[in-house]
Amino acid sequence: MKKMFGDIPSREEREKAKKANVKNQSVSFTVSPNFKKEIEKLCEEVGTNNRSEFLRDCISINKILMKYAKEGFTELVIQKPGAKERRFLHFNHLQKGNK
Repeated sequence: MKKMFGDIPSREEREKAKKANVKNQSVSFTVSPNFKKEIEKLCEEVGTNNRSEFLRDCISINKILMKYAKEGFTELVIQKPGAKERRFLHFNHLQKGNK
């Protein structure tokens, strides 16, 4: 369809472009003000202003932990380099899907 101001894509062309560009689809959800403040605080600590990037990282970390939980791992050990101090993270909340 041609107009004086250029080509206007048809509905079919727009739908194809939308499906081809799946990476950039938006998702929105509502959170409590306290949760939003917590996310903003964590983003600031990490040094990112992009909440979506931060949440994407959190999701990918959780996916990896879920994978290990499905393989039977129950905890993650974190140790400071050059120190004997260790911390343990337990996967109890991730193992619910395995039962």
